[in-house]
Amino acid sequence: MDIGEALVNAYPKMLRFSKSWVRDTAQAEDFAMQACEKILSRPDVNELQNVEAYAITVIKNLIKDYAKKEKPIYGDPPDLPDETQIGAVLDIRDALSRLSEGCQKILELFGLGNSYEEIGNTLGVPLGTVQSRMSRCRTQFKAEWDQDDE
Repeated sequence: MDIGEALVNAYPKMLRFSKSWVRDTAQAEDFAMQACEKILSRPDVNELQNVEAYAITVIKNLIKDYAKKEKPIYGDPPDLPDETQIGAVLDIRDALSRLSEGCQKILELFGLGNSYEEIGNTLGVPLGTVQSRMSRCRTQFKAEWDQDDE
């Protein structure tokens, strides 16, 4: 498969990933297109093994760079009926932030609706590895979550 076809196939996931971070469709499309441009400008573009995984990483880095330079554009916060739910959201974010980057990434991909097989393809690992990592990450998350309750 050539690089153009690989990017066309990866674009819907790139866009979903970008939207999950910025919540603004136009800005998400900009980040996805910037990632395509960045990938296509690489001198070794034809040597990329997993275009989709690399594209997701590029988008994540573009968004982080943008956030450092500009005011973040995460959109309006969701309507929460009471302050107890706000605490729960903060507890979840806190528990997730204490996990390794690998666990955060695998849980993020799963949270975006990717199947174990898709996660394996994105990360470049076998299905069994995804399953065992997911199990460990869930256990670690539960331990971090339970620690917050104490």
